[in-house]
Amino acid sequence: MEMLFFIIAAFLLSVGTGWVIIPRIVMISKKKRLFDELSARKSHTGMVPRLGGASFFPTFLFAFTLTMGMRYIFGYNVADDYFMDSLRELMFLLAGSTVLFCVGMADDLTGVGYKGKFLAQTLSAVLICCSGVEITSLDGLFGIYEIPYWVGIILTVLIIVLLANAYNLIDGIDGLCSGLSLLALLTFGFWFIVHGIYVYAMMAMAMAGVVLVFFFYNVLGKRLKVFMGDTGSLALGGFVAATAYMLQMPIFILIVGLIYWIEILSVMIQVVYFKKTGGKRFFRMAPIHHHFELGGWSETRVVAVFSIVTAILCLIAFIGL
Repeated sequence: MEMLFFIIAAFLLSVGTGWVIIPRIVMISKKKRLFDELSARKSHTGMVPRLGGASFFPTFLFAFTLTMGMRYIFGYNVADDYFMDSLRELMFLLAGSTVLFCVGMADDLTGVGYKGKFLAQTLSAVLICCSGVEITSLDGLFGIYEIPYWVGIILTVLIIVLLANAYNLIDGIDGLCSGLSLLALLTFGFWFIVHGIYVYAMMAMAMAGVVLVFFFYNVLGKRLKVFMGDTGSLALGGFVAATAYMLQMPIFILIVGLIYWIEILSVMIQVVYFKKTGGKRFFRMAPIHHHFELGGWSETRVVAVFSIVTAILCLIAFIGL
């Protein structure tokens, strides 16, 4: 019961800190004219600040580390609950997330080419692999169980890079990226609680708190409306992917993140079909959420349907695994 108090504290600290930081980021972005660029893939028509994601990683670090420190102060030894075995995983997760956060920030401020972002995503994935949470089994998927070490490393890096890019792709409609991320983080957090891995539960909830606040400003904000930008989407994608690997069940992220994979697949299909047919399109626009928009769906409907599907998949994964 005491551990639940610290997990809730991490979440509430994150919410409170995000509530203070994000409005300040909006005001600074407006003064410096750091607005999101208009394009056919973006749903907004006005000038909206794009640095909301700059709040994610600092807020997470503050809430998580402060709550861990509070555990020591109140006499609850962190080493008692799996922490020492997971210390390496946490350190490399933070290192990999820092790389994505910094590159995303650089891209939002000055611009970073695709090669630079790809190298950063690959470096982050390699760092996460160094933590020892690489894929070792496919849990019977396609009839495959144990896989060779080098195959697991390649798959781990590939999936992290793909997820980081998927988050970037779905960050085009208000509430879509943050809403799906929040569902995934809460699912991971509750799974860790049920299995007694409280440090990871605190970590997932510390990130979920600030994402919840961002969702509010992104969807419901008017004067303080904000987008997450690459600073948020890259770091959040890498963080969610790494957290999923800590469950040591690759099939979990395949189920929970089904919408992400569909989004990526829709882009691949669109590109291949476009080249093979000399300019024809398979979808009205890719990624696929834009296909539904052009088909008459409102943003609210797209986010609602995708979120409901993800919530159902999260429940299936939580109960079944």
